Amino acid sequence: MAAQTKAATTMQQILTGCGSVAPHPHVAKVRQQLLKCRTAANGYHLYQCGDNDCRHVAYQYHSCRNRHCPPCGALKKEEWVEARRLELLPIKYYHVVFTLPHELNSIIMGNRAALFKLLFDASAQTLLTFGADTQYLGATPGIISVLHTWACFGGPEQVIEYPGRYTHKVAISNHRLQAYDTVAHKVTFEYKDYTDGGKQKQMVLHDIGFVRRFEQHILPHRFTKIRSYGYLSNRGRRERVNQILKTMDQPPHPPPIKIPWQVRLLERYGKQANECPCCHQPTLRLIAVVHPKAGRIESD
Repeated sequence: MAAQTKAATTMQQILTGCGSVAPHPHVAKVRQQLLKCRTAANGYHLYQCGDNDCRHVAYQYHSCRNRHCPPCGALKKEEWVEARRLELLPIKYYHVVFTLPHELNSIIMGNRAALFKLLFDASAQTLLTFGADTQYLGATPGIISVLHTWACFGGPEQVIEYPGRYTHKVAISNHRLQAYDTVAHKVTFEYKDYTDGGKQKQMVLHDIGFVRRFEQHILPHRFTKIRSYGYLSNRGRRERVNQILKTMDQPPHPPPIKIPWQVRLLERYGKQANECPCCHQPTLRLIAVVHPKAGRIESD
């Protein structure tokens, strides 16, 4: 009988069972980071419950923080979205999609960094040029560009939330993985068929083919997938936004507030960071931090 996992199938399990497909050293490094994510090989925080009747010991394994890792990036995404919300103006926002023809697919695969940059530069130049033309706007627009392959949405809040979903999104999330047959080496996953009214369907691929597709979505080393132009350019952005608000007789935006991750954890999951998983009391205490790469242990 096939050894098939029907629940909690993860990209980490598939990478472990299949191995790397692409020989590129950067892709191999990313794969190693994903394989170590939230395992003892990546180090951990050691906690113990302070309740004398419990004394439960808990290990919190370190995440890899790689932007291609499905479990990582949720809190960073929320921070990004919150920061962009603080820049919203009382004006209309629009979503513009720039696509590349399929005929360029093979060229892109061999020259991704150069052609992705050309796409960013060309799309930004187009919008800035039309924006500056008095026939259309006669002003400098603010542009946030995100490299992705999906489209549709509503008002200003949705404009910010929509690209926010893709700033830290990976090729496929774990919840779309349905099963991994480790004997037949078959991966079953969900996808949305836009040629059939956006219906949710299932596809089965050999694990080598599946991993090959995943590795094709790994961005070039240090490539920036989200960029800003116009009045939203990074340098002096806050000052420009507040100056625009001033000319509109609107109050300036408040300064950003750094929200601790413990607060975001409570807001997102309703769980306190020091909650004991055994007795469910806020009594966990940090005992030590293990750093395997440095070969040292920090005791509290």
